[in-house]
Amino acid sequence: MSSVTTRRGSGISFRTKVSPMKVNDDNGHRRRSWRVVGAALAAVVLFCGALTGCGKGGGKSVSEGEGGMQKLTIGMSVNDVVFASVYVADELGFFEKEGLEVDLRPFKGGSALQAAFASGDIEVAGIGASSAIRANAAVNQDIKFIMSFQAGVPYDVIVSKRIKSWQDLKGKAIAITKPGSQTELITRALLEQNGLDPDKDVTMISTGGDAEQTAALKTGSADATVVSAASKHLIKVADGRLLQASEDITVPMQTNGLGVTQDILDEHPDVAKKTVRALMRAAAAMHDPEQEKAVKDAFEKGLGESDPKTQQEWWDYVSSDPERIFPVAGDIDKDGVANVLKLVEETEPKAADLSPHDVVDDSIIRGEAKLARSLEKK
Repeated sequence: MSSVTTRRGSGISFRTKVSPMKVNDDNGHRRRSWRVVGAALAAVVLFCGALTGCGKGGGKSVSEGEGGMQKLTIGMSVNDVVFASVYVADELGFFEKEGLEVDLRPFKGGSALQAAFASGDIEVAGIGASSAIRANAAVNQDIKFIMSFQAGVPYDVIVSKRIKSWQDLKGKAIAITKPGSQTELITRALLEQNGLDPDKDVTMISTGGDAEQTAALKTGSADATVVSAASKHLIKVADGRLLQASEDITVPMQTNGLGVTQDILDEHPDVAKKTVRALMRAAAAMHDPEQEKAVKDAFEKGLGESDPKTQQEWWDYVSSDPERIFPVAGDIDKDGVANVLKLVEETEPKAADLSPHDVVDDSIIRGEAKLARSLEKK
């Protein structure tokens, strides 16, 4: 059993007992979840209803721990290898080295994470740039994207064997996770880059995560989809072929990284800085052959993946390209953010009022450039 502290705006901390269990997320990966004891949770809800600090912007995810440690809850929009650096930083002790005691909370998609940001339960998270933009645009949340986990698009485009080119997809169905998702934005961008109109030339169907997308391809209900570049075996599972590999995608797009609320930057800038430093060390570990076993252990303990073949596949991915996959410096592609803004605007008009400056704050990664360079040299 473990205890989790939820701290509300009133400064009062509630402690509840939780027990870990393994469940499957939308992408078919096993993850750690938490079962909250009903009586304790009910007490929290009753107390919260009586406090004026509860609700949007009222919660805080940072509290003081023992021995000068700072407790921090970190969310992830999905429990997936694209956020591997968060788990590696936890399992290899890099958060602890920075004086942080973290509780990792994966969600089932960007929408669920946005709701947690809105309630104040989460203020630091691994998140897609598109989700951060939607949160800022749709419900006026002030979330800043402060570090990149991938430079470029971490997805492969796979198609049925009868599809030989992008033009062959005209009139066909393409599987995405759901409307407004990162998979939809990437699909739209690639279609436009290849001369197709995503609203007229193809039909997008919502299927769910990687497993459901590949099943749609295998059964013939879709002829194309974009899936995690870390899972090459999905091409065989889908009985398909690779149309365009992640490393060959040139469309500018900022995908996953670290997002924090403006309140964290204003009230706890040290926490944001410590989190970035820990994630830089994790990225360096994922590019160090001597750390292969430790990183694979993190895959198993954090992401719940015990299959040696999948662990090897994920290791091959995260260690493959230090400049593109988990770059230590965490540089943010501002042109990519601008492009994501335009794509989000197609379905969320309020995004037109935002600029990359409203979404990005790279002051911490710039301030930690010396640490990044020293880690890259090792």
